[in-house]
Amino acid sequence: MSVLTKQNAFSLLNLSSVEELNSDLDKLAEDLRSFGKEVPEEIANPTAHQDISKEHLTLLRDYKRGGKDGLKQLPQTPNSNGQGSVHVENKLLTVTDDDILEVAESTGVDLDVVMSAAAHIQSIETLVQWIEEYKKLEDEQRIKDSAKQQFELDQLQKKEQELGERLTAALNKQTPDVDAIRQRLGIKIPASVNNLGTWDGKPGSDGEPDFLRNARAAFAKKK
Repeated sequence: MSVLTKQNAFSLLNLSSVEELNSDLDKLAEDLRSFGKEVPEEIANPTAHQDISKEHLTLLRDYKRGGKDGLKQLPQTPNSNGQGSVHVENKLLTVTDDDILEVAESTGVDLDVVMSAAAHIQSIETLVQWIEEYKKLEDEQRIKDSAKQQFELDQLQKKEQELGERLTAALNKQTPDVDAIRQRLGIKIPASVNNLGTWDGKPGSDGEPDFLRNARAAFAKKK
């Protein structure tokens, strides 16, 4: 009878640890007893065993998928091989349970995916070929996802660089040369406004623009 270490077996049922596998085996044993079914030793005392047969792992898988109802169809007596194991027939599958478990274990593909494929495939060779193609597609999708993430990262870095350059340019922006601009545009300043200087805004004080001073003088003469 083929066996697996529980350390390698729990992931085949999408469990997180050996402890979770043993807990599920305890529940299976309890329900087997409630239906008066034979309970194999490694199911009855799961913590005492580091390994589990593929046959019992398949039984646990079917139990987790179908609940108690599937246990009613099991025979009341153990198999004649003397191992005390429960024989399980899964008529939905066209390849054996051992084949399915071996393919899932060797390829790392999720057990449910392998089971779904096996339900429509007539030979182990075809199943292996199908799983190989599945892994290729899975790898291609992973590459596409990675490329998309890299593209989005590159675009983000590009925008950050552009914003950084604009900020640097704004911080380092020089004061415009007004005289050079006036000269380039051919703008001449009237002599009357040359004396702009610094003015406090009070008439007659130092720094008053010439054109205001002259305007006040002209207005005073009219009076």
